Amino acid sequence: MSFYQKHIKSYLLRILRFANNTLGKQLIIKDKQLQDKYLQYNKNRFYGPQKYFCYAPFGSLFISYDGSVSPCYACKTKDSLLDKCLEDIWHGEIFESLRSQFRKGEIPEACIFCKTHLESENYGSILANKYDHYLMQKSKMPVIAELELANTCNLECIMCSGTLSSAIRKNRENLPPVENKIPENFSEQFSKILTSLKSIELTGGDPLLIDEYYKILEIAEKINPKLDILITTNANTFTKKTEELLKKDLKLSFNVSIDSLDGEIYSQIRKNASLETALENIETFHKYTQQKKTSLGFLVCPLQINAFELPNFVDFANKYNASLSYHVVFKPAHLALWTLPSEEIEKILKNLERHNFKAYDFNSTIVLNSYNSLINLIESWYKKAILREKEGNEIEKINLEIEKAKEKFTLTIGDKTLIEKAKYLIQKTDIKELPELIYLSLANKTKEELMSGFSNFSESELIEKLKNYHQECYSHYFYHKKFSDNEKYLNNK
Repeated sequence: MSFYQKHIKSYLLRILRFANNTLGKQLIIKDKQLQDKYLQYNKNRFYGPQKYFCYAPFGSLFISYDGSVSPCYACKTKDSLLDKCLEDIWHGEIFESLRSQFRKGEIPEACIFCKTHLESENYGSILANKYDHYLMQKSKMPVIAELELANTCNLECIMCSGTLSSAIRKNRENLPPVENKIPENFSEQFSKILTSLKSIELTGGDPLLIDEYYKILEIAEKINPKLDILITTNANTFTKKTEELLKKDLKLSFNVSIDSLDGEIYSQIRKNASLETALENIETFHKYTQQKKTSLGFLVCPLQINAFELPNFVDFANKYNASLSYHVVFKPAHLALWTLPSEEIEKILKNLERHNFKAYDFNSTIVLNSYNSLINLIESWYKKAILREKEGNEIEKINLEIEKAKEKFTLTIGDKTLIEKAKYLIQKTDIKELPELIYLSLANKTKEELMSGFSNFSESELIEKLKNYHQECYSHYFYHKKFSDNEKYLNNK
């Protein structure tokens, strides 16, 4: 994009934001506790205030290899390709229910991810932001599709899991390959909605290793060559197929996952990867996107190991005229920033704030906004850490809930051998902090589910499942759940 084009784009965006601020109709959400925060978020949206909190159900499909279909990857309510075709799902009850709730000014329970960020005033991390762009276009069919059709990946990143990496599932988790439930006629189904799509996003695993995507892109080249195609890659998978793909008549953009510019730290985070290889391939993608007038972006996972390196990505992104996004890492909890003591988070926050980055064009403005959103996110984690440390009685409440859950689990399963086996497996997880949170998940299962699990899974499989249960419960209590005196503390700080 030329200097002239950037300034035209920036000028048009300012006009659009002004029009939406002065003429746009805002729908006030029903949750009174969130109304002020919602108005502030709406005011700061990229295109200015919009009518609904989220437009994903009105124009987006997220399709996973387990056959589930939802408006986005974070939505907890899902339909299934095992029962219906894509078109029926799009016009079906689940999507219509979500649309109806947004029209009424409600935030569905399924949208806890974005609601949590709204509550914490982390407006830049609200996933709903990305769907405003596509829903400017009126359509009765989806205009964006996000595909996660396999978990094929060559890396074993420390913050990832076997659900998103076949290498982790095989080598770290010692589990069989995930079951792929995508119907055999998926390409045929997908081709029916391809003409209505403006954009598709390919994720994984690593999309450049997933054969199904090459088939879909062949179809796209024939029936919708103007389609915007975004590929998220670790930039360590450049093959002959990739080389041939770049020669096709397609509009390819690339998001590169990269978490460190230090070779040693990079290798610690992204096991099996080479920073040198990644940088070489980034150069290739940069040349391609410049030539094709498409886009390049960088995705960074803020972790304890790279916390003081996070500012480095601002200049790195600007060097390539690329976008920059900092992911929100909830788990694994022992790697995430939000679980650190408040004094440690404060050091990270001060390091972020001491950098005085300036925006000098449209792209650098977007990068700076992303960086400022990261600062807001870390600040909210700092406040939550202070609350955790001030309110020791929260741990007492959690321990009481654990005891109740253990009693319920014991009564439900009614088998001393399996009760002892559960204790043994929880010890084998080697979880340091509140390992018995696992009982909160076990207590919500039926006797049939528990008996089946203990009978059909190996010890290693059960341990991995228990670790996942712990992560879910830990995140619930120490991230998503509000502390009882949250507002009182913040108001009297």
